Amino acid sequence: MSDADDHRTLTDTIAGMPADLRLGLDDAWRSFESHAVDKPTFATGSGPTSKDFANEVARLEEIGVAYQDAVLVLSPKFLKVTPAIGFVQEFMAECSQMTEHGANAKTFCVLAGPLGTGKTVAASYVLAHGRPPRTVGSWRSHEQPLFRHVGNLTSSCTLLGDADAREREVLRRAKILVVDDLGAEEDRRGFHPYLDWLINARYGASGWTVLTTNLPMESFRHRYGERIYDRLKHRVLWFDLDHDSLRG
Repeated sequence: MSDADDHRTLTDTIAGMPADLRLGLDDAWRSFESHAVDKPTFATGSGPTSKDFANEVARLEEIGVAYQDAVLVLSPKFLKVTPAIGFVQEFMAECSQMTEHGANAKTFCVLAGPLGTGKTVAASYVLAHGRPPRTVGSWRSHEQPLFRHVGNLTSSCTLLGDADAREREVLRRAKILVVDDLGAEEDRRGFHPYLDWLINARYGASGWTVLTTNLPMESFRHRYGERIYDRLKHRVLWFDLDHDSLRG
């Protein structure tokens, strides 16, 4: 199978997107190519190519990031107009420095704000660019970063036996975990104890955890209770996004 068959092209992606999702994607590859210094180190060891770009997008898709979000986090032009990116960069920098000091490290990040403020793309940016220090745990190759929409976690609540045990272990041991759109879950009563377990597990494992939500802090606290809020507050950097939607 050729590279052309193996990877979707940026042009094809743009052609299939609604106009309000394009957001300058027509020059995402050109921007990516001209800002190679900002990108993760590729296995080829040479300058980025269209295949490198496609491979990086495919890697992000494999861990759960939506295709259009994967393309956006590789577009420096888009990142420059997304305030949430600055917040997660601050989180990544502080996390990397503080992890060396042990239990007080700020290993949770919450991005809170209305629809269209770039929360999901910013969370995906951490998956693309985050490099947690090995001091946070002895990561093995299968402990890859993970992206989970809250709907996926709601489904995980219904797993039983070995399937449940495997999913919980994957979530607990992921070196970076993104949980997107907290507050949108339908089965609130069944999801609450699962989220309680997850926050507790991630708190003990010391991996990086990024949560996105439309809920302001007090609403988040009221919805999920003091136990979850108390666990988070000691290790969280909470960022409120109060600007207008980037979607226009």
